[in-house]
Amino acid sequence: MSLYICMSDLKSRFIALLRWSEQYTKTDMVYLASNSFWFVASAPFSWGVSLLTALAFANLIPRETYGTYQYVLSVADLFGIMVLGGMDTAIGRAVARGQDGSLFEGLRTKIRWGLLGGIGSVVLGVYYVLHGNQLLGPAFIITGILIPFWETPGLYVTYLNGKQKFSLSIIFDFITQCIAAMVIVFALFLSKNLLVILTAYLGSYALVRSFFLYVTVKKFPPNSERDPTVISYGKHLTVMGAVSNISSKVDTLLLWHLLGPVVIAVYVFAQTLPAKAASIFKIINRVAYPKLANQEHTVLQKTLPRKVFIICIFSALAALVYVVCAPFIFGFFFRQYLDAVPYTQALAILIVLQPFSLFSSALTAQAKQKALYIYNFAIPFVRMALFLLLIPVFHLWGAVYALILVKTIDSALLTTLFYWKQA
Repeated sequence: MSLYICMSDLKSRFIALLRWSEQYTKTDMVYLASNSFWFVASAPFSWGVSLLTALAFANLIPRETYGTYQYVLSVADLFGIMVLGGMDTAIGRAVARGQDGSLFEGLRTKIRWGLLGGIGSVVLGVYYVLHGNQLLGPAFIITGILIPFWETPGLYVTYLNGKQKFSLSIIFDFITQCIAAMVIVFALFLSKNLLVILTAYLGSYALVRSFFLYVTVKKFPPNSERDPTVISYGKHLTVMGAVSNISSKVDTLLLWHLLGPVVIAVYVFAQTLPAKAASIFKIINRVAYPKLANQEHTVLQKTLPRKVFIICIFSALAALVYVVCAPFIFGFFFRQYLDAVPYTQALAILIVLQPFSLFSSALTAQAKQKALYIYNFAIPFVRMALFLLLIPVFHLWGAVYALILVKTIDSALLTTLFYWKQA
């Protein structure tokens, strides 16, 4: 009983401390702490799973095979645009407003459109086969079959986050990562064959996500309320994101045709750890989204910038630590990719600028379509232009320079659009 009283007292003191800090952060810190706990607690485990998978790829297959694998996934992502990735955000917004019935409507729409993308990938695969490429041909046929069902069932994460069931969302997502990672690592031990690895990756995620979508719907049956604009808004967001998705693959396509798969492998490993570090700060975006969707934009314009500045301080410290530790991390875990160290240190700037994505979350949550269209069309064209200009001249460093410049321009534009009165 005394232990219970002691724990209760500690909890009360911690809540009091959080309330006291709100005068400086101007944020509901109790909400943030309670809902971000599972995200923060799961981050080291998620990192561990990602690290083990990366270790397996780095040490069990040749760099050429890994580079080809990444190239196929990049092209598959382009066909995957037809799965309507923007629908996830639209559904999350609807669920956060109590319109759960939008889930099934969005799910059916994503699968129907995803079939078109799958057909496109299969057609490309048949083209390669007819021209004698027995590696890329079957690879694109496999991805085409699985494209409609690989990402779509992941709607359970959006649905649970919209209902603020963050702990369950994290647990389900982490289990999905673990099972998929085990399947992929097992496949890497069994075979160095690209087709086996692709099937293991795409198939494991499709099956496990489908299972958890079923469990989620059974546990939290959607109500009959639906947002009549969810399909339209989801398609708008997809169109906005499509240009960005295409532009984000230009680097891989250029590097493939100019320098080959080995350079792609080095490039991907250079980005992997900075991207994972930046993803930690995305926790705040996910937790904040329901709150952002239910506040006036004028209020957010007064309160959100201060929070972004505070997070930037922590992200800058994290980036500095990564720059110092990167040579040791690669020397111990990824010896086959030691030549990626200078590139990954330069890309640490992406960690520093990640908090500005909160402005993007705010614009999306507030359905500021005009501002979102400007952002989602301007940045991709800047990205494509920089890749096309810099990669042929500076090769791999050109891709790194382009990523840094794009992220800097991205942050500046988001800040401008967030304050834009017409937004």
